[in-house]
Amino acid sequence: MEENKLLFLKKPAIKDMVLIVVFLIFCWQIFMLGYINLTQMKYHIGYDSSSFYLKAVQMWEQKTLFVKNWAEQTNLYLDTTAPLAALFYGITGNVFFSYGLANFLCDIAIVAVAYGILKKLNVSKIASLLCLNLIICPYFAYTFNNANDIGYASSILTSGNWYGVRMLVILLVIKIVMDFEDNKNNILYIVCSTVLLFLCGLSSGYYILATVLVPVFVFFIIRLFIRNDIKVLFSKSIVFAICESIMVVAGKVVAGKVLGFSSIDSNMVLVGLSDFWKNIGSIFLGMIKLLGGLEFSSSIQVLTKEGISYVFGLCIFIICIIAVIYFIMTALKDYNKKAGWALLSTIAFFNIAMFVVVYTSYAESIFEVRYLCSIFIMFAFMVAYFIDSLDDRLILKGCGLAVLIVSLAGKSYSGYKYFNDLKIDYDIMDAVVESVHEEESPVVYIWSEPYGIDARNLRVIDLERKYKYLATASTAHRWGDYTYYEENSEWEGPTVLLSTQEEFVQLPVYLQNIYTWKEKIGNFDIYTSEINRFDLVSGIFSENKNIDFPYSSGVWNANGEFDENGAYVTNGTEGLAIWGPYANTEEGTYNFTLNYEVVSSNSEEAGYFDVYVNSETVMGKEAMKSSENSVTIENVVFSNDEDRFEYRCNMNAGAVVKIKSIYIEKIG
Repeated sequence: MEENKLLFLKKPAIKDMVLIVVFLIFCWQIFMLGYINLTQMKYHIGYDSSSFYLKAVQMWEQKTLFVKNWAEQTNLYLDTTAPLAALFYGITGNVFFSYGLANFLCDIAIVAVAYGILKKLNVSKIASLLCLNLIICPYFAYTFNNANDIGYASSILTSGNWYGVRMLVILLVIKIVMDFEDNKNNILYIVCSTVLLFLCGLSSGYYILATVLVPVFVFFIIRLFIRNDIKVLFSKSIVFAICESIMVVAGKVVAGKVLGFSSIDSNMVLVGLSDFWKNIGSIFLGMIKLLGGLEFSSSIQVLTKEGISYVFGLCIFIICIIAVIYFIMTALKDYNKKAGWALLSTIAFFNIAMFVVVYTSYAESIFEVRYLCSIFIMFAFMVAYFIDSLDDRLILKGCGLAVLIVSLAGKSYSGYKYFNDLKIDYDIMDAVVESVHEEESPVVYIWSEPYGIDARNLRVIDLERKYKYLATASTAHRWGDYTYYEENSEWEGPTVLLSTQEEFVQLPVYLQNIYTWKEKIGNFDIYTSEINRFDLVSGIFSENKNIDFPYSSGVWNANGEFDENGAYVTNGTEGLAIWGPYANTEEGTYNFTLNYEVVSSNSEEAGYFDVYVNSETVMGKEAMKSSENSVTIENVVFSNDEDRFEYRCNMNAGAVVKIKSIYIEKIG
């Protein structure tokens, strides 16, 4: 395309002025991306982002991409900036700077590859810069929340950056295919895309296959029909797409067969007829939400800074829609000749068609906007096409450019201003950490539903302690979190508990009794104990020794009640007192020890303790004698890792017994 001359302006020099303005906006946005990523990350930690930062730390500390003692989320984080951040963390020791640096480099890579595509398409400088500005604009809306934002900026520009690498891969594939069509090869791009596509398959399954590689095949199938020439299918691009698809599938297979991990794409469902039209509408609304175009509710006044910011986003959305419609009416007529543009449009419209029939709203009224990021980037290229295609003499073009430039500048400035003002109270969190460090406990338990986000944030603010956010008194939240200190035997000494006075009294009495109030900092009351009574898992969790209590997760009880020390006191009723946990066996030989105290009994034998496998095979049985305070079933052999075991305490009539704990020790 010929470079714009902007002949609708009487002074040609204004063309250079427009170019300078657009370039300055671009420089501003690059500067702000660097600023927030390199200096502000610790002030914007949230539910999901804290998990990504923590995973990067664990990758470095364990010196592997496949960390142990970790509860995964919807993917393995391998197709995000987390692995690169882990490497930087090993150098700097600062997880926030390291993750921000990885984000910023990913942003620069996205810009570089996108610019390469624009050059390949012969887009003018002004249109190219506007396209790049559209891609790197953060689109922060006034609904942004550090706690759990999954909007455009958090998904591909900063924060956990869960989709940035995937967007980079999509652009790399597009650039490589375009190069092949011009009989050129970029070995660096091919190597990078091959490695990243395998990691994408390994981490997030078939997402990248569906969003870019399948559309590439569709593009060539359409060309086959248009040209009516089978030779279309015998090209480097097809071979490349096949090889890269194999890499994605290989990654998916390795994740399932070797790592035992199933990504979220395995759970996707087709939209039902009852939700079909709603799903289409939600995609349209989702794009408006992605660009910060409108608030969900009708509550924002237009002539306020919030309202004006939304108007900027809405203007950008309208321009994108007009550009897409224009593109469909013009460029697609020459689908065969304008191969590069045709490829971009095929990717965009295939993704739209896919999301029309796939249910991804998750019971929400608006589409999950992060899935629309790749579509919007394709739309940004179409805006560039639209700008260059319009006659330079049209006043409409000048007005449209003015609206787009002002909207981009306004949306970027207002978004960053709001984002920069919305910081977590890091100083309070730091003060909590200082108080925690005065104690000797390596583990900090957090019992507070309203401050669950703070609980997750503390994990990355304080990397010297392990923080366990409690779901119940006997279970932990296990969603993108390490699993250290969930088994009581890992630490039986002093602990710290963060809670509030209102919530502390909701803990079982046997847990309240061991804690002493220390001080209140911010929202948290800080408590300390000399012993640890928390046990958040049951069965065989640690390699050598495991301790279960009658109140441990998965252990059932009946015919009694807990005392102030956590022992389960039977009431003399004959039958089962405790049983469970129906946990998986681990191959090896074990001793099972029941610790108890007989309060009263009609005979020497108060009952018996036994171990079962699969609820039918007795592995051992021993009497609970009144003259003793423990009983051990020795040499219990588990021959595989696929069975499930349980232990049981069966009481005789009239026996009152305090059941204190069960030790499971591996001896061979």
